[in-house]
Amino acid sequence: MDLCLIEDQPLELDTESTKEDKKYYKEWYSCNKKAKNVIRTSMSDTVRGSIIEPELAMDFLEAMEISIWRVYQESDKAEAARLSKRFNELEFSGKGSVREHIMELIDLNSRLRDLDMGVKDSQVVHVALQSLPNTYSNLRTSYHA
Repeated sequence: MDLCLIEDQPLELDTESTKEDKKYYKEWYSCNKKAKNVIRTSMSDTVRGSIIEPELAMDFLEAMEISIWRVYQESDKAEAARLSKRFNELEFSGKGSVREHIMELIDLNSRLRDLDMGVKDSQVVHVALQSLPNTYSNLRTSYHA
């Protein structure tokens, strides 16, 4: 069934085509049809609905790759927005240690950097100090001094 994926599409048949050419042509197109059926049935409804089905299985795979890449890019944007919001709104709850709270901020920033949205380390320190309650004002004062 992978003949159509590993071999080029055969030339159109003409009056000079041999029996071998005709047999190969028929076999290649049969494999192409089977491969398209497998691809179509194995993809999700969302992806299937966003792709116009091409004639060749290889083109089908390429169209599916483009469609999936588009969905992946959109999920990256959503993930970046979610992480950014969490980073900017995170407040120390008093549960756990301050160290764990700061490590969470650092982890969020690291994940944002992977998405090209992180901030400088000095900004992380500023956000960490601002996210602490007033009982830690002496820590802020010591840092600024």
